[in-house]
Amino acid sequence: MMARKHLCIISLSLPIEVDIRLIKQIEYLAPHYHLTVIGYGNPERVWDHISSWKPIDRTESPRQKLWERALVFGGRVLPKFYDVWYWQRPRYQQALNCARMARADAFLADDWAAIPLAVTAAGQRPVVFDADEYWPGEVESSRAWKLFFSPLIRHFLTKYAGKVQASATVSQPMADRYHAEFGLNPILVYNAPKFVDVPRRDIDPEHITLVHQGSPVPNRRLETLIEAVALADARYTLHLMLVAPEADPYYRSLVHLAETVAPGRVFFQPPVYPTEIVRAIAQYDIGISLIPPATATYWLTLPNKIFESIVAGQPVIVGRSPAMADLIRQHDVGWVTADFTAAALAQTLNALTTDDIRAARERARRAAQILNAEVEMAKLVNLLSELLANADVA
Repeated sequence: MMARKHLCIISLSLPIEVDIRLIKQIEYLAPHYHLTVIGYGNPERVWDHISSWKPIDRTESPRQKLWERALVFGGRVLPKFYDVWYWQRPRYQQALNCARMARADAFLADDWAAIPLAVTAAGQRPVVFDADEYWPGEVESSRAWKLFFSPLIRHFLTKYAGKVQASATVSQPMADRYHAEFGLNPILVYNAPKFVDVPRRDIDPEHITLVHQGSPVPNRRLETLIEAVALADARYTLHLMLVAPEADPYYRSLVHLAETVAPGRVFFQPPVYPTEIVRAIAQYDIGISLIPPATATYWLTLPNKIFESIVAGQPVIVGRSPAMADLIRQHDVGWVTADFTAAALAQTLNALTTDDIRAARERARRAAQILNAEVEMAKLVNLLSELLANADVA
């Protein structure tokens, strides 16, 4: 029997315990590869699947931060300062040392910052870039970020994207953007959860429950959902399952708004671990994923919350973001609002009949049979298998 190939995953954007994409990669790739995972956070939830966990220390001294800021500013004038900034960062030096020591047969880079590390450590071995964000536009709503960090990220993608052997991303519009700007040809691997066989449940026509899960980020304008419920029929209530401390200023502002404009109709539910979300939201009737296009990623992406709702047997209401609208229409599992305003969402809600919602819930259950992690992650497994087979032949 041939020894299993060794795969090194480098993921530097999120702590492992909340990085849903990374958790799924580890679970579905572990049966096929000896894994080394380089990242940060608490790996206990997925530890059984990792052959070797290499933690990265992200702490920096005030002096280091000032030096890095100066280099980023300098990169606006001379891009070579971006390279100095990158390669002198302690966290990237640690990650490169770990990647080289792994001596893996292939590398999987989970964000833009992981690509130079993977390419450098790999030499002639295959590198795959998994882009679940449009990284140059990740925080476009911040003027400072757009001015300084978007050019930095573009610098590294332009320099290294041509050195990866394959790529994947989460939506067709995002794949088109990466192709047009950086010459990549990503396959689509949707950010879908594992299939869960949730029990059927009927809805109460007088009490229809809406749910939105995720992070309370101000530029996602979650107040729009609260304002929409205030405008909508009394049969609707909204349940927000938000990952944030109660002391968070934006979270507190949402609570205050709910108490002011929709008293007794908006409920703040405790968040759950990512792998438990589907069962947690299955008790609600309709998912809401109205994300205004404050950034390029928001406009281009297909967020995991849409697929979580579908697997939970819920239809989803989305805005006019192209990938979200296309998916909802293709599978007929929800409704697309006229725009991203509270009035448009309320109008969509008020037009729905109980029979509309029941029928859409059944269609969501059928769509869940194909829009799940088992189907989607098999694409990444096959991509790596083909790359390594071709590398062996070469």
